[in-house]
Amino acid sequence: MNLPNLSSIVKVKLQASREEEVRLQENLEDARQQLRESKQLREQKELKSFEMVEDIADLEKKLQQTEAKLREKEQIEEKLYMELAGARQTAMTIERQMDEDSLERAQYRHLEAKLEEQQQIVEGLQKLAARLRLPRHTGDR
Repeated sequence: MNLPNLSSIVKVKLQASREEEVRLQENLEDARQQLRESKQLREQKELKSFEMVEDIADLEKKLQQTEAKLREKEQIEEKLYMELAGARQTAMTIERQMDEDSLERAQYRHLEAKLEEQQQIVEGLQKLAARLRLPRHTGDR
């Protein structure tokens, strides 16, 4: 083999090797960039995942608070229904008592009217008795 041919073969191979090295260097840099981006994406996903866990915990807490308020409102509503039932019973009792009182007043008025009538009869009889007791002007004395 001839030295100039060998030299040119080495130069070509060296040039190819340098080009390969540059290409591999670029590939290495691309791989590192992809790795950094992948890490950033993973960290973002982890952060989002963590935020979602926090959001879920907040939502669960709000749900528990809402359920507690709902139970409290249901208890208040039940108490109000019981009070309403008691108030209705009281109203019915008062209405019944008023009806009884009204009946008693009607009976009282009826008895007052009868008493007035009897008093008028008594007054009439007293007047009649007083007239009967008066001396007569007939000359029987």
